[in-house]
Amino acid sequence: MERALGPLDLRTNRATLIGAEPGALLAGATILLALHERGVPMHLAIACDDPLAAPLAKALADRGLPSEITRADTLDGAIVIGGARLLDDARAASAARIALVGLGAEACEGIDPARTHARLAALLAEGALVDRTPLFPLDALCRTWLELVEDVHHALGPAAQRPIVDAIRAALFGRCGSIAVNLAARERPAQVSLETATIVWIDPSRARR
Repeated sequence: MERALGPLDLRTNRATLIGAEPGALLAGATILLALHERGVPMHLAIACDDPLAAPLAKALADRGLPSEITRADTLDGAIVIGGARLLDDARAASAARIALVGLGAEACEGIDPARTHARLAALLAEGALVDRTPLFPLDALCRTWLELVEDVHHALGPAAQRPIVDAIRAALFGRCGSIAVNLAARERPAQVSLETATIVWIDPSRARR
């Protein structure tokens, strides 16, 4: 994470974290927790209607963490968090960093994970893939994240859960393969792997248009 975010000089500039799809801000809340540990001021936002945002804000506030979540009009200069569909989102070209989370959950939306892997390999060759952050379930940061997920899910109920979140949780619990991680993934399971428990960082300024 330091390799990805260090050049952004976040100690003197407030970080803006934007969830680009429903559930993305919760799925990437480990980034929020890591930045908070480092004393980095931040602004949280969503770029879409996200039913998980309100219960996430409450769960964060209950822990004394940054909790106000606003609606973003632009992704300019932000750390944009989302799944594999972000690779096709033209708006993300103006972001400071793209943080891909929950890789493999895109299979629940009919997106072939093999295509995602090919895109990431191309970004690596271009120099645009700048870091990979593995998540470890026994780390305090991941334990806090799992607690946040439990609180949000308890507030919403199972029907509102998002595969991008539950695929990460499944990976942290040691699951692997084609898995129906929640009700939304029953017909099109997520493809859970070690990559699902990894944050992949992209510098969009280095990516070929």
